[in-house]
Amino acid sequence: MIIDYASAYLDLVRYLGRRIEASNPLEAQRAFAELRKVLAVDSVFLAITDHRGRRREATLVAPTHPLRAL
Repeated sequence: MIIDYASAYLDLVRYLGRRIEASNPLEAQRAFAELRKVLAVDSVFLAITDHRGRRREATLVAPTHPLRAL
């Protein structure tokens, strides 16, 4: 079941990659926006500023993310 889930995720990423390479710039832009959403599934992006004003970024990936589950 996990292999099927990860395979479907990979298929979707590949499909969106092909759409990004399309000659129509508007369609490529839409596909890129969709790809960003797909890549962020089951993830949380953090931007932390410390007391000195330095910014650090991190991404927390849930155990349910397709690649992590695999």
